[in-house]
Amino acid sequence: MTNYCNPGDTARVTLADGRVFEYTQNLPINIECNLRTDECARVRVYYTAIRSFPDGSNVVVTNSSLLANTPIGGARINPSNNKETQLLSKGHSVTCAAYEWRLITAISVFTSSVWQSIVITRIDSGYRLIIKDSLNNELFNELVNTCGYDVECIENCPPNSLDCGDCCLSCDSVFNEISSIRALVKGLK
Repeated sequence: MTNYCNPGDTARVTLADGRVFEYTQNLPINIECNLRTDECARVRVYYTAIRSFPDGSNVVVTNSSLLANTPIGGARINPSNNKETQLLSKGHSVTCAAYEWRLITAISVFTSSVWQSIVITRIDSGYRLIIKDSLNNELFNELVNTCGYDVECIENCPPNSLDCGDCCLSCDSVFNEISSIRALVKGLK
């Protein structure tokens, strides 16, 4: 976790996707961004199999299939028939189920195949970005594609001053200038 900005400032956080958030209470803020490993994410499975035909010929098949929901606990060829590819996973649905050996139907269609290799590659896993205030309250918690973000600490104007956007003006000097202008306008009558 990294701390940003001082009490009394405004913390402006700009995410990589362009969204901007401003925080003014309970500064400093803490930002943590970690690779998403504890949740469902997509994986691609690369496989090679030798497909046998009735005439005795063989064809090497190399392909891949996009699957969902990791973490993956393992991969294997079904030991009972040496034909079905299985993943120890949380399933292929939108929600994560319990770990169990699941048939990868997309790549287990070759009933006359002998599987040679399986390689699993995580893709599009994303990151978990969490922003907390100094009291450890969560201000932001979301999955993002990248940990890229920018924090700008904007110092607020001190008491008895006006915020003009890029500068602070003393209320006393503003009052005196307005009084001078009023006096000039009054003298024009």
